[in-house]
Amino acid sequence: MHRTGVGEWSDKVEDLLVRCEAASADPASLLNDLHRLLETGPAPICGPVRPAISRSALQDLLDAGAAESAALRLVSRSTYMLSRGGEGLVIASVLMPHADCDYSFSAFSEAVALSGALATCLHEQVMAEAGKDPANPRLKQS
Repeated sequence: MHRTGVGEWSDKVEDLLVRCEAASADPASLLNDLHRLLETGPAPICGPVRPAISRSALQDLLDAGAAESAALRLVSRSTYMLSRGGEGLVIASVLMPHADCDYSFSAFSEAVALSGALATCLHEQVMAEAGKDPANPRLKQS
């Protein structure tokens, strides 16, 4: 994926993160979009975590109301942990293969928390790659 494509893809990851933060986040929509992002993202970032589940199998789980199972299938190539915090929040932590750091996200459902944590991992990987290339416009602002 060329540099412009990575920027557009990264923007979609950021949009997904914003949607994960909404109290009214639709888990099925988030999971479908996350699957698409994992399939189409840059190989150095997404290759190790490309979904083992097909789009149709994911949709079958979502149609059956099994959003949590669908989310677990999307993070199955990563190390993850789920816990329940105060006020009913679910806290998901995800560590991508060969990564140095895990990222956490909290939401009111397991599916949204896992989606947010994995999307945060993807976003941070993009930002780390951008930081290696000073000519890249996607550098973090200091």
